[in-house]
Formats: sequence, C-alpha cells, structure tokens
Amino acid sequence: IQAIIKNRGKTPIYILGEAYKPGAYTVSALSTITNALFATGGVNENGSLRHIELRRDGKLIREFDFYDLLLKADTSSDFRVEHGDVIFIPFIQNRVSLNGSFMRPGIYEFKQGETVKDVINR
Repeated sequence: IQAIIKNRGKTPIYILGEAYKPGAYTVSALSTITNALFATGGVNENGSLRHIELRRDGKLIREFDFYDLLLKADTSSDFRVEHGDVIFIPFIQNRVSLNGSFMRPGIYEFKQGETVKDVINR
C-alpha cells in the first residue's frame, strides 16, 4: 500500500532511441512529451528533433516536432503521456549546415519536402 501511495500522481514511461539517457522513467501524471524529455535529459546529438514519436500500446499516437516549441513557442502539438507510453527518438535523417550571415547559423534538421528557403526562414 505504501508503494501505491508513494507513486500516486506518477506515471511510468520509456524514453528510447536516440535519447541522451534512454530507459524507464517515472514522471508526473500530468507530464507532456516536452516535460518528459526535459526531465530525462532530452535528445542526443544523433537524434531527430523533428520526428519524436509518442507510442501507446505499440501504436503511433503522435509525432512531435520539437522545433515548433524551440523556434515558435508553439506547444499545440505537445501531448500528455500516460502509463506505459514510449517516447521514441529516431536517428536524424536530413540535416543541413548553414554558415555565414544568417541570424542563427548552425546545423538544422529538415523534413522531407522542405526547401533551403524553409530552413533559412526558421
């Protein structure tokens, strides 16, 4: 009974794939994908920030684009995690390096169908 009381308001989840620290975690029952990523160390240097997957019972529930939060402060695609959910971070597939007179020079991930102009406008 003490274990039940101790874990009240907690949700066990898994962070897998290209996570900084993959594994099983217990997070607040009110946690979202971003809360869970921040609490568990986030995405490693090989992981996609544009295609983070929330899986429930073996099915893809939501794909999360972390760029929306980082660059636009848009949390509309964030989603609450539930007991046993898996947050899967795939390997980054497409990236481009922008150097020179850009507002934000660096290495950027891009989605299929995006153009160089789309990347520059980020």
